[in-house]
Amino acid sequence: MSYMLPHLHNGWQVDQAILSEEDRVVVIRFGHDWDPTCMKMDEVLYSIAEKVVPAQYCAGPGRGGLD
Repeated sequence: MSYMLPHLHNGWQVDQAILSEEDRVVVIRFGHDWDPTCMKMDEVLYSIAEKVVPAQYCAGPGRGGLD
């Protein structure tokens, strides 16, 4: 499980993450915590978070739609 990024578990949470940010870019990684590629992406997003300011990074629901 990705512990570095906040998790969004449904469409409403995704909408709220986007709508609540007026001054920052919102980056959402859609995927699964058991997928090594997604975990690598979380590491990359976390590592650049301080360099790409202002931005909010989140781990969204699984790929292929909102689970």
